[in-house]
Amino acid sequence: MKKHSTHQDGFMKTRIFQPTWTLVLLFILTHSFLSAQVLDFDPTLEGPWSDVEATTLAVPEVANGSVKLDGKASSGEYGGFEGITVTPGDNAWILDFPGDRSWDGPEDSSFTFWLAQDQDHFYVGVAVKDDVVNSDDPNNAFWKDDSIEIVVDALNDRYDNNTDNSNDPYGGHCYFNFRGRFSIWDDDNNTKTSERWSSAVEWTYGEDGDVYGVGSEVEGGWQLEVRFRKSQFEDPEAGNLLSNGYKMGFNIGLDDDDKQGPGTNGSGDRTQDLELQYWWANRARLQGWSAEEADNFWPEEIARGDHLDYYDLVINSAGRLSHGGTGEIVFGAPPDISPFDETKSQIALPLAEPPTIDGIIDINGGESWAWAGGAAGTFWRVEPDENLADGIRGGSIGDNGEVPVDKQDLSFLIFAGYDADNLYVAVRVQDDILSEDSAEAESQNGQTWHDDSVEVFIDGDNSNFPTRSGNDPNVIDTGGQFVITVNNAYRENEAGNPGYGEGEAWFALTSVTDTGYDAEFRISLDTIGNPKPGDVIGFTVGVNDDDDGGPAERQVLWVGMPHTEITYGNLLLGGKTYTAPKKAAPKIDGVIHAAEYAGAERTYVNPHNGIYDITVGDDSWDSSDHSFFAWVTHDYEAVYVAVDVTDPNVVTDSAGAGTEDGNTWQDDSVEIFFDTDDSNDAGRGSNGFEGQYVLTANGAWRDKEANNPKFGKSGDWFAATKRTGKGYQVEFKIKKSALSNPTDGASLGFNIAINDDDGKNGSRKAQLNWSGRPHSEFTYGRLILEEGEGGGPPPAISAKLNADGTVTVTFDGKLQTAPTVNGPWQDVDAESPLILQPDQP
Repeated sequence: MKKHSTHQDGFMKTRIFQPTWTLVLLFILTHSFLSAQVLDFDPTLEGPWSDVEATTLAVPEVANGSVKLDGKASSGEYGGFEGITVTPGDNAWILDFPGDRSWDGPEDSSFTFWLAQDQDHFYVGVAVKDDVVNSDDPNNAFWKDDSIEIVVDALNDRYDNNTDNSNDPYGGHCYFNFRGRFSIWDDDNNTKTSERWSSAVEWTYGEDGDVYGVGSEVEGGWQLEVRFRKSQFEDPEAGNLLSNGYKMGFNIGLDDDDKQGPGTNGSGDRTQDLELQYWWANRARLQGWSAEEADNFWPEEIARGDHLDYYDLVINSAGRLSHGGTGEIVFGAPPDISPFDETKSQIALPLAEPPTIDGIIDINGGESWAWAGGAAGTFWRVEPDENLADGIRGGSIGDNGEVPVDKQDLSFLIFAGYDADNLYVAVRVQDDILSEDSAEAESQNGQTWHDDSVEVFIDGDNSNFPTRSGNDPNVIDTGGQFVITVNNAYRENEAGNPGYGEGEAWFALTSVTDTGYDAEFRISLDTIGNPKPGDVIGFTVGVNDDDDGGPAERQVLWVGMPHTEITYGNLLLGGKTYTAPKKAAPKIDGVIHAAEYAGAERTYVNPHNGIYDITVGDDSWDSSDHSFFAWVTHDYEAVYVAVDVTDPNVVTDSAGAGTEDGNTWQDDSVEIFFDTDDSNDAGRGSNGFEGQYVLTANGAWRDKEANNPKFGKSGDWFAATKRTGKGYQVEFKIKKSALSNPTDGASLGFNIAINDDDGKNGSRKAQLNWSGRPHSEFTYGRLILEEGEGGGPPPAISAKLNADGTVTVTFDGKLQTAPTVNGPWQDVDAESPLILQPDQP
């Protein structure tokens, strides 16, 4: 063993040196290869950095406050954004400076970045691999340190500019070092140091500021998260709110300092602190394209791309700091409207008293159907209309048949209400031929679909079961199909036979009328999964029409297909509710700044979750045709409503610009409605100036239905509008004195509607509501004026010159002082009144 051991020791000694030299040689070869890779990189080449698809990213929207600036970004925190890893020599464009640049592989320098947004902010998170972490230069020279660089082309104009010189009004070029310090900020004096970043915006840096970064060194590198208030990029003239599909130019690069240069912490072995600079994007750009050049073309020529033939496409070092070289980010899809499915929506309203289920829809006799959803102006209707592409207004063909010949052939109205125990549905059918030859009168589970009958389909838990099913437990446990024929045969098999009768789980009756028949349903909430007020359930109504005996000629539904939950419409139990925070008043200029409405919920209304007035147009629209965002706030004086409308075809051909009480509803316009005394009247109340306030996209206003309050900046109300690239915006100010002086915590009836006029026949083609029907107070949603400390009257301050030369300052709140108007401002340790001596500053 000893001899063997000696031999082994000698063997090992021989083997020890060879792999060591091999590794050293491999390191030298690898280092030489990687250094050559960055030294020999041709900055004019195309690659992943110039590929349009590879450099276009969607920025998901996350809930306000969900991104915590702690330097630890992740896909989960950033709304599912899959981190983009950027590696020199792989998918990064590399700067051809300095001449002795060096790189030893991904562990020496590479990074992954994440992007996200919420209502108020845009976030960038990075995780950097870096074997030497350093920052020893002043803020304006962070490009020499371990830092990230960001370029923002806020208006996505793709100009061939230099953002270090252009002083972009919105966006521009900036750096953050690995600790989160900002290149455009003087940390000692709390002020910005140049105009390179959002020069038109009054912004601040800090934890409570408009820009902020948090970063630190970690094992194997460093991590950083930065936050920008969206107002950094939102031009009031352009109206480019960073939401709802807005596209913005964006680029991110990385600087690496390995302490080999002349910096404070460096060894002086290299000519520059900067070892390497590389970028995620450097797209081919139009050489010489600028704002001045763009003035030589009409906007429609630029939209068509006519200008492209006049400029050469280039990729070079200057591109990394230009608008044209940036990639592109898309501010996510519109926010999730869950639990609303992408179908039609309507509301079931609370009923003070249960209607009598006798087959007679007694609306005018005081029965509670008069307060059900659909009752106001009978606007929830399904009827043939030869002017519409599908031939049906507000409905669709179900399992069989063709469009009815006319309203007398088949049309119907729908009503829906609820109380603590039951859902109530009524259907008034117009039908000139009634047939009852397949299911015997008052029989159970016969062939009801072959006779004139009404079918109610319910998905009580809104589970959207995808398969057409008759009595699957996934369906019948929370709803299913409930049927009553013109001769009161009923069918409940596809609802799991829960029990039919006056004291049972459900009950329905019909009665023949002069024009057709009425059908009334009562279905216990327990039978459909016990939905609560505010819940959305899947819902649709189908009517079978049998004109000549045998199988029915047709089936017409409100929406969807029978027995297929995923196709049903949305039925909201009760109207929507919005809580408006109390805060400082926005400027009413028709330009919606995110900062002005920060903290207010941004509600989103589109053709799927909004309520249409079906008496005009159809209700089958795409969100790109019209939709809107809305915010509501209040202060001590007024209620403020901001509406951002998406509409690619804005038309105002009925009410002249700046006119009063014209036909505003026939133009593209925004209407807001108040039930100030919460009276829930059947129509429009007459309490003070409650009612309707309207502004069109060209500034015509209407307040006749609000009892003619005074319009103007100093009047009872005021509104302003501004066109945007995707539609128009409107801001309203309604003084509380015009709304019967509601107090903090008050609940008001409230609705927002937009009219869409595409210039056809001189009238609107659609009206989309947030919650309810115009001029029908009982259908409105609720506006709650939140209590709070913000939004109070401005503190008073006055100064009086005394006979002895002193000045007496009387003030409310905390007094502050500053050397200039721009600050920095500091609290004064003083109480009111304060006497200043003549020689004091």
